Amino acid sequence: MMSRPTWDDYFMNIAKQAATRSTCERKHVGAVIVRDKTI
Repeated sequence: MMSRPTWDDYFMNIAKQAATRSTCERKHVGAVIVRDKTI
């Protein structure tokens, strides 16, 4: 059985997915603002 990711890992994975939609050719950057485990 797979273990659940930590909250930090969970939100970092969301940011990495957001980076895949970046239109910049040089830097693919994604950001997620989180407070109290809420985006």
